Amino acid sequence: MIIDLWRYFYTNIFRFWLKWIVRLVTGKCELQRICNGTRKNAKRTLRIEYSLESSKHKSLQNALNATEDEVEKCVACIIEEKKIKVQKDTGFASKLQSSLLQISGYKKLCLAVEDLKKQVYNSDNKEHEEQLMELWNLLMPHEKLKARITKQWCDIGFQGDDPKTDFRGMGMLGLTNLLYFSKHYPHEARRILIRSNHPKLGRVVHGHVLYSAPCPLHSAPSWTFKLDKGWAPLRLHCSILNVKCLNHYRETVSARKGDTDTLMQSLESI
Repeated sequence: MIIDLWRYFYTNIFRFWLKWIVRLVTGKCELQRICNGTRKNAKRTLRIEYSLESSKHKSLQNALNATEDEVEKCVACIIEEKKIKVQKDTGFASKLQSSLLQISGYKKLCLAVEDLKKQVYNSDNKEHEEQLMELWNLLMPHEKLKARITKQWCDIGFQGDDPKTDFRGMGMLGLTNLLYFSKHYPHEARRILIRSNHPKLGRVVHGHVLYSAPCPLHSAPSWTFKLDKGWAPLRLHCSILNVKCLNHYRETVSARKGDTDTLMQSLESI
């Protein structure tokens, strides 16, 4: 309750006067101070996004929804609205434009990934089927499928003899995650698969990851794709699950090293 009250008063009253006082002292608006005082990275873009989001000027708020083609025009509007003298601050426009492009790209990426998540796996879709077959070949290169519908799918973590029934909440994003992980981290993917089939260590609850037989990457939990309101790198892949799973896997192995030395030695030979 107290935190909510403080947040309300700070956002609606104190923040405005604090910004006004600092501008009188420094001669620069908040956006200028962010661009000049923060290195070119995610922190700068995140602070610019928060500043624009908290602004009382609609033109500044609208800049967050600008497309790539509109970014340059938005920068000019912000400079005019904030009465910034670009002759004295020559690098401001390019820095702001760079951050706005990142925000625009990030939001575009969110929409693209959400669309992929909503796309239902279709066994009649040749491309979907090819991706599924590729996944099997990556994880089980020395074993061929006896048929399209077979209990062999359970060996890599699917619940039944037809994998299409497992791609529910995450849709094609689940398969994309698995495929990306298996392509770019084949060694780790096979190690996790072997570990998940281990009779003693195949079921470990660690943080958000449940290693049950076998590793259920396709049935991703709610945190699999969650992009907070803050900025994420423009080149963020649709493989958040892959990175989280890999990190938790490594942490788990490290934490339980005394119990896993024998197993890990056998895995190193893969």
